[in-house]
Parts: sequence; structure tokens; C-alpha cells
Amino acid sequence: MPADHSPCTASTQDTYSAKVVPIPSPALNQTQISGRHLCVGRSACLRYCLDFMSVAFLACYPGRNFFKPKGNGDMSTVCITAPKRQSWGKRLLHFPLTKIVIATFLAVASAVLTFKLAKAIAAKEMRIIWPEIISAIVVLLSYWAYVRLVEKRPVTELSRLNALSEIVVGLLIGTLMVEAEIGALYALGHYELTGINNWTMKLVQPLAVMVFVGVIEEVIGRGIIFRITEEALGSLPAILISALLFGLAHIPGKDAGVMAIGNTVAAGAFFAAAYMLTRRLWLCIAIHAAWNYTLGSIFSIAVSGQASSGLLNGRLTGPEWITGGAYGLEASVLTLVALVIVGGYFFWLAHKRGHFVAPIWRRVSLSVA
Repeated sequence: MPADHSPCTASTQDTYSAKVVPIPSPALNQTQISGRHLCVGRSACLRYCLDFMSVAFLACYPGRNFFKPKGNGDMSTVCITAPKRQSWGKRLLHFPLTKIVIATFLAVASAVLTFKLAKAIAAKEMRIIWPEIISAIVVLLSYWAYVRLVEKRPVTELSRLNALSEIVVGLLIGTLMVEAEIGALYALGHYELTGINNWTMKLVQPLAVMVFVGVIEEVIGRGIIFRITEEALGSLPAILISALLFGLAHIPGKDAGVMAIGNTVAAGAFFAAAYMLTRRLWLCIAIHAAWNYTLGSIFSIAVSGQASSGLLNGRLTGPEWITGGAYGLEASVLTLVALVIVGGYFFWLAHKRGHFVAPIWRRVSLSVA
């Protein structure tokens, strides 16, 4: 795993060492405790490994490396670095669930307050897009402030490195995924183009809305829930948990059935894959916004059960399992296929780049020469 994304970093705290040294055969089962060193026979090493593992597990705190060779690299000495004792308040503040709740509250509160304020003070002609755009910017700023002030680290997930290219690629991926599904439906005889509307500012306003939706859902879903859960438990549990929560959040959607919720859960895993691929939010935000806008404002297909009117008028016909019915294309089996193919490719690339974080039960290991 690359150093940039390793869950463990060096730490300077109290050090306890356990050194394995040879003892004559008759004394293999004897132990000698002197100061901070525990000496055991090599044949008794396995018996004491369990003790060391339990101590190490308790000492292992997500985000810190508690094992390193001591002295001149002699791996027969294993150093267990225990974290400094923190106050109850600090431990609570840095508990994963606490961080998720605080960060989510800040993101939602900043969005609501900014949107209401922008609506109140903006001129009528400026209310079409600016409240949503300003709110999206404020959500990103509140997330940045939370990470800097509470987690006290650089906000790498909002890094400007490759941000523009990832946004452009994300917009293309989101658009092409929808177009591929419409093309498949057309080829199967389930989609018919019935007319084209004039381009007006009414088609611009949904773009601002979808940008805002993409920003706040990805900041909360991937930047907060997925990332913090991944730091605590590892990538695979975080993918499952964040995807399930993403699906549950869409249950209130109109006409949401089993297929619609299942696809939404798959979409949650898909966006997690997009985040893991780059370890930044730009790609998943752009895909999310482009998908919603292309679906609703270009092809006039319902987005998460909400009826839409866009540039092209079309008609979907056929069974609900392939057209999505009233909920829209997001309840179609074609959407599931697209998410699995593209998301699977993202996961493969992320794994190839070493961007998966090992589960917590695999982060503790002892190397004894």
C-alpha cells in the first residue's frame, strides 16, 4: 500500500519491547522479567505471541504504526508503541461515529443556511442558479474546515492536483453511461424519441441543482461516511456500510421499489470505487452530477422517482425491470449492469494501485526473526 494512503503513520510515544533470546533447553519454559524486557525461549515464542497480539491490538489505534524494528534493524526485537493517554473528551471527539455525526451536521447545516440566505438576498434573475452553486461551494469549504480544525490534517481529498482532469473525465463518464443505456433501450425497441425542446435557461437551472446534489451527497457519502469508516474498519466494511446507507437514504423516493433501492445500493458502492480510484472527491462528484443531469435534463427521464422535463422528449415502453417504470431508468437492470461493469473496473484499478485499506483485524502483525 502506498505511503500516501496507508492507515498507519509513525508515532512518538512510550515504547515497550519484547526481545526473543535463546535459553538453554532445560529452561525453555522459564521466563525472566527484568525492567521492560520479557525474555522467553524460542520454542515458547508461539505461546507468547497471543499475549503480544492482544497487547498490540489494544495499542493499535487507526492511523498509527505501532510496530517497527528497534535499534539497528534487528527484527528479533519488536517495539510496541502505545498511544499517549488522551482525555475522555478527545477520545470521544475522535471516535469514528462522533466524527461522522459532527461532519455531516456541519455539511447539512452550512448548505441549508447558505441556500436560504442566498435566496433571500439574491436578485430574482440570479436565483436561478446561484443559491445552489454558492451552497455547493460552502459545503466544500465547511468540509475543508472540519478536516483542518478537527482532524488536523491536509485535506487531500479536495486536493487541486488533477482536479480539473478528474472533473472532466467524471462528466464524460456520467454522460456516456446514461447515453449507453438509452442506446441499448433504443436498440431493443424500448425507447422512442418524440420531439426536441428549445434550449432555454430552464435547462441551466437543473444543472446547478445537480451540481449541488452531487457535491453534498458525495461529501457526506464518500468524504465523511465512507472515508471515516474505512479508516476505522478498512475498505471492504466501509464499502458495504456506506452503500447500504446510500440506498436507505433513497427509500423515501417516489415509487422506490426493491430494484430501485438495490440499484441505489450498487450506486453507493460504485461511487466508493470512484473515490478509492483517485482518493479525491472530484471524480465521483462529477459522475454523480453528470448522470443526474443527463438523465433528467437531456433525456427527460425521471431521476430517483422525480419527473423531469429536458431537451429531448422520449417515451419508454416495455417491462419495468428494463425501463425502470415510474421511478426512472435508475430502477432498470441496465443501470445495474452499467454500475457493475464500470464500478468493477474502478475497483480493479484501485486495487492495482494499492488503494485498498486492510481491515483492522489484519493491521496488527508481529515479525520475529
